[in-house]
Amino acid sequence: FLANYAFTSDGTLWALMDNETGPETLTIGRYDGASWHYHDLAADGGSWMSVIAAAGPNVVVVEAALERTPAPDRVVGLSVSTDAGATWHELTDPDDVERSLPFNVSQNPDDWFSGYTSIAFAGTSTLYVADGSGALWRSSDFVTFSKVSVPGAVTDHRVSDLRPAGDAVLGRLDDGDDLVRIAADGSVEVIASR
Repeated sequence: FLANYAFTSDGTLWALMDNETGPETLTIGRYDGASWHYHDLAADGGSWMSVIAAAGPNVVVVEAALERTPAPDRVVGLSVSTDAGATWHELTDPDDVERSLPFNVSQNPDDWFSGYTSIAFAGTSTLYVADGSGALWRSSDFVTFSKVSVPGAVTDHRVSDLRPAGDAVLGRLDDGDDLVRIAADGSVEVIASR
């Protein structure tokens, strides 16, 4: 079954799936219109908590694992391919994940299944992450992430709110119905709703 997925402009489907036939890992599938190709990711994430973004040859997966209370959901890995899935670079060591991935998955540690994170590309090489606490992060190398200042938090607990929009991403501000457009260079523009 498909949980989280992304399409690239050439029509390739990238989908996250729980690996039910082998080790307890997350599998990424690529469907090119004729056949499926699979890669087992190293992190022990779940397909419903993990998120994926794809643009051009770049594919990024933020793996998250579900923990029942009192522990919140957490990021357990980052997998990146810059060559359309031919090779994968994976960050899975817990200390490295904690040090290198500053964003949070947990929305409310008292609520089981509280995780929420969304990711989207602005263009093909700038990745944005909206985390569970409403912070927005930007990376152009898929290794380092810097916080982006926006008026309010970009978050919504019901739907994935970061969406690619050409050379920018769109998100919904948490204090109303206004949208925010964040360009690849990090500039922010509020788009007021009517």
